[in-house]
Amino acid sequence: RKRRIPLIAVEHTPNEVKSRTEWAGSFAAMRSADRVVVLTNVYAGLLQAGLGRWYSPAKVRIIPNGVDAAMFRPVKGIGNNKQQPWAGMAARLAHTKRHDILVDVAHDTDIRLKFAGVGECLEALKKRAGQDEETGVEFSGLVPAAEMPNWLRGLDMYLHASEGETFSMSILQAMATGLPVIASDISGMDEIIGRDGRCGLLVPNTKDAWRAAIARVA
Repeated sequence: RKRRIPLIAVEHTPNEVKSRTEWAGSFAAMRSADRVVVLTNVYAGLLQAGLGRWYSPAKVRIIPNGVDAAMFRPVKGIGNNKQQPWAGMAARLAHTKRHDILVDVAHDTDIRLKFAGVGECLEALKKRAGQDEETGVEFSGLVPAAEMPNWLRGLDMYLHASEGETFSMSILQAMATGLPVIASDISGMDEIIGRDGRCGLLVPNTKDAWRAAIARVA
């Protein structure tokens, strides 16, 4: 401020899963920053509801994320196994991402799973997936950005079971690649996928709903 350099805060943490400390950070950003960048209209509304009278509309700017459509694009022959489709999710292996739902559903459906990402839930998910040796669950680790297009092209459908999301880049990448998408019906997802079924399906985050949606897409 002494040098009159503008301070810009960018909100990335989903409002639904913010801790008290993270809400304090949002409050501090709204008070001290010159501008606060959010990714969607829905996020701005939830931020306003959470901050109440401390929310300053004049400071907020909505700037959505985007993907490089030259990298993430449909190719002929997408997918690799029509007898047993590959489904995947690219996200940090954290409790709020709910990979465990997909692992459990894979036991009851005719799909194989790939997970791209690392995180604190890796070992627990590996143990959970190992309960049934006939269920194929592949952990790809942290896939470099340059390799993500080919990783996605190895799938037949993209799944995203998160409990909270700001603006999912991996869903955008999957859509740009030409994959059908199934995602949990949480705030902001309909801004990306819509609700007409043309780009994907939104489902309640329950195992029964996921089973039905995967069977429909498969």
